[in-house]
Amino acid sequence: MKIKTWGIAFALAMALTACTGDAPEATQEAIAPTPPAAPTLVPTPMPTVAPTETPIPTAIVADLLQEGEGILTESGVRYIELEKGAGPFPKEHDVVVLNYIGMMSDGTVFDSSYARGEPIMYTLGEETTFDDWNEAISLMQIGAKAKIIIPPELILDETATANEDVALPDDPFIYEVKLVAISSQDAYQDVKESDYRVTDSGLKSYDLAAGSGVEAEAGKLLSVHYTVWREAGEVVDSTLDRGRVFSFILGAGQVLPGLDEGMVGMKVGGTRQLFIPPALGYGERGYGLMIDPTENIVYEVMLVDVQPPPPPSPDAPRDVPESDYTVTGSGLKYYDFEVGDGPEARKSQMVEIHYTGWLTDGEKFDSSLDYGNPMQIPVGIGGVLPGMDEGIMGMRVGGVRQLLIPSELAYGEEGSEGFIPPNAALIFEIELLDVQ
Repeated sequence: MKIKTWGIAFALAMALTACTGDAPEATQEAIAPTPPAAPTLVPTPMPTVAPTETPIPTAIVADLLQEGEGILTESGVRYIELEKGAGPFPKEHDVVVLNYIGMMSDGTVFDSSYARGEPIMYTLGEETTFDDWNEAISLMQIGAKAKIIIPPELILDETATANEDVALPDDPFIYEVKLVAISSQDAYQDVKESDYRVTDSGLKSYDLAAGSGVEAEAGKLLSVHYTVWREAGEVVDSTLDRGRVFSFILGAGQVLPGLDEGMVGMKVGGTRQLFIPPALGYGERGYGLMIDPTENIVYEVMLVDVQPPPPPSPDAPRDVPESDYTVTGSGLKYYDFEVGDGPEARKSQMVEIHYTGWLTDGEKFDSSLDYGNPMQIPVGIGGVLPGMDEGIMGMRVGGVRQLLIPSELAYGEEGSEGFIPPNAALIFEIELLDVQ
C-alpha cells in the first residue's frame, strides 16, 4: 500500500536511524501574557527538557505482540492502552503534543523524543502524517500512554520500494506514546457554568484533565502550553503554533493576574480552562487590535513542567577597566569575559541568548534570567537595539560578553518611557547559548 510521507521517523526507522523530529520554528512573536519588561527585549518561550523515560525492557516486548491484545484498527495497527487518560479525544485538525519511544521487536530503540528533550507536535490528519498512526492517536485522551504496533507492510511507500538500499525488517515497529496535550484551534471547550470554580476575584476555572506530577506553587518556574481565545471564540494566540512552551515564575507578576492566580495548584500533565475577567486580564486598555477593552478572555493551559526558580540575575554589571574594552567604529565598546568555542553568530542567523541590562549608574532594567527564558532573536537585521545587533555578531556559542552601548545605538534622544531615560548609554551582559 502507499502511505503519505511520515514526519516521525518512519522513513528513517527503516534504516534504523534517528529522526530529528524538531518542532516548527516560530514564525511570529507570541502575544506576551503580560506587557514586556522592556520595549525590544521580549523573552521568547523556549522548550524545557522533558523527563527521561526508560524504554520497555526487551524481555517483555514479545508480550506486547500477543495476538488479540488491545485494539486492532481497520488498517492493521494494534493499539494497546497502558495508562488511561482523561478529557476529550483528539479529532482531525486538532494539534496534538506527544512524547514517544520507537523500538524494534528486539527492544532496539531507534528514535525517542525523550532523548531530544522535548515532545513533538503536529496537526492530526495533516498531509505529512501517517494515516494509520493517526487512527491510533485518535483513540487516546490527554495523559494516556499506549503501545502502537505497526506492521512493516504499512511502512511501505513508493520511495521505499524504489530504493534498493532500504531493507525493511520483518518485525513490526513498536511505539510507546504518551499524549501530552490537545489543542482545538477552532473553539475552546464548552464548560457548564455550574462546573466552574469561581474565586472571590471573579476568576473561573475548570480542569479539563487532572495532572499527576509536580504541583505548581508560587515562586516556581512553570513551563506551559496555552491557547487563548476571545470570549466570542476567536483564537488570539497559541504556543502550539510555535512549537515552544512558555515559561514564567508563578506569582512574580510576569503574566496576567488571572494566570498567576489560576495556575496555582495545577499538577504537571494537567490542562485547565481559565475564564478571565478584564480586571484579571488586559482591563480597559485591551491588547491592541486583538483584545478589546473590558473583554473577557479564555485560556486553556497545559502544565508541562515545574522547576525551582532560576538563579537571580546579577544586581550590578561587572567592572571592566576602560583600557580593556574593544571599541568599534560605531562607538560600541565590548569586552569578552569568556570566549566561546562553538559556532559563530553571523548576520541573519537566529541566536539564543541570556541577557541582563543596566543603566550606567548600575540600575538594572531587564534580564532574561528573571523570566527563566533565554531570548531568541535574528541577529544583525534590526530585531533588537543596534548596539546589541552589532555586539552579538562575532560571538561564539559559550561566550559571555559585556556591551557598553552609546545612546545613539540604544534608545537615543527619546529613551523609552518608564524604562530608559533620554540619551542614556546602556550596559548589557550577553551569554550566547545557541546559533541556528
